[in-house]
Formats: sequence, structure tokens, C-alpha cells
Amino acid sequence: MSVEKKILPAFKIYSPINLSKEWFVYWNVDGKRYKRKGGINRLHSFDERMTAATLLVKKLELEFERFLPLRIRLVNWLEGRKGVLRKKSYDTELSRLNVFLEWIGKRAINNELILSFFKEFSLTHEPSTCFYYRRILNQGCQALGMGHLMEGVEKFKFTSKPAKYFQRYQINLIKSYLIKHDPQMWLASQFLYFCFIRPKELRFLKVGDIHFDEWKICVPKAIAKNKKQEYVTIPKAFRISVLPLMGRGPSEFIIFSDDPTKPVSYNYM
Repeated sequence: MSVEKKILPAFKIYSPINLSKEWFVYWNVDGKRYKRKGGINRLHSFDERMTAATLLVKKLELEFERFLPLRIRLVNWLEGRKGVLRKKSYDTELSRLNVFLEWIGKRAINNELILSFFKEFSLTHEPSTCFYYRRILNQGCQALGMGHLMEGVEKFKFTSKPAKYFQRYQINLIKSYLIKHDPQMWLASQFLYFCFIRPKELRFLKVGDIHFDEWKICVPKAIAKNKKQEYVTIPKAFRISVLPLMGRGPSEFIIFSDDPTKPVSYNYM
């Protein structure tokens, strides 16, 4: 389901320099023009009127927002949080919200439908997954003053499970497959495993960042998570896999798909 954008009219301020003329905010809907003064003209300076007109625009946006379908208001709410969420977090939350909106379709969102969604969703998903879906929907409804829509929705409880490590036979299976079908991904996997380099950092590392004489990798501050330049030692077990990179240009990216002069896409690894 594509993200529905905010459907609001474009509110504009009519603000003549001559203050003897009336100011107003105007907008068009279905070819018809509307306007509202909102007490702007009781003020006597240009700056005072502009401040009042700007506040009136915000008030009108809120009024019109209340009449938008809840599905659009939920997406608008999440989009408004884009600046405070990490990109990965925003993408994850948007994905969860879209799963719910696809299930709802064009039906009007109500408490009964939300209860039905989670009843059905919980049959095929872990309680931990249901917990996070409920959390994003509850946060959105509460923020929009529609918290009553979540009444009766189960508060899913779960116990966090530690991450499982690969067993030796599993590593061998992965290794043999990647060496044959995707050697670039096998090289990337080794960098992550032996050097503890983050996928986002590895994406932008270049051959010139490898100091072969010292068997070290320089992680420039421009790509480091903590924004500090760091050096990572290449262990002996990994050096034989790194040696072939000596024959490549220093400006080429270590991991690439088709063009070594361009980094791989965000989700490549």
C-alpha cells in the first residue's frame, strides 16, 4: 500500500503592504475560493498581522486535519516524527503501520476492526511481533486523541530471547554457498566477523583505507558511527582473503555490486 500523503488545501496569506487594506487567509477547494480573517485586521503593524496570519494558518491546518480519514492522519503523524527517529527505525515503524493499513483497506478504522486485526495477526506471528505492532498503533491513536480505539486490545507479553549463534555446520553451509554464488557477500561477511566493522561503515570503506603494511583498516570519521576515526586490526586468519584487494585501485569501494566506484545500496548487505 503506497503511503497516502497529507491532503490539505494550500493556505495562503493575502498581505498587502498598505495596511488600510484588509488581510486574510485564503484557500481553494474543488475550484471554489474560501477566506478567513480571524481578527488579523485589528492589529496595526505589518509584523503583528503576519504573526497572527501565520497562527491562523496553523489553526486552519489543524481544523482540516481532523476531518481527514484516520489512515491518512496516522501516516501524517508518523511522518511528523521522521526528524526524531533514525532512518531504520522510521522505515520499520512505517512498514508495520502499512501492514495494518493494507489489512484495513478502505474500511473506516474502528475499535472492532482493530481487535479483529490483532486477533488474526496473533495467530501467525510471535507475541514479540504483535507487541511492537500494537505499540506503534497505540502511540499513533493516543497522539491523535483516538486512544479509545485501542480499548480491549491485548497487551502482548513476551520474554526476550538471546540471539542464536551459527553452529559450525551452518557456517560451512553458508560459506560454501556464498563462495560459489556471491563471493562479494562472503567477503563482506568476513569483514563483519573478523574486524567487527558495521555494515553501514563497510558499505563506504575503500581499498585505500586498508593499510596492508600494518594490516590495519582505517575507518574514517565521516563513515564511523561515533564520528571518530578508528583503526581496526586485520587478524591473521583473515589476511589471505584481504590480499587480493591489493591489486585494486585505492579509490574503489571494497564491497560493490556492478561498479567498484559506487557504494552498494543501503540494504544490499
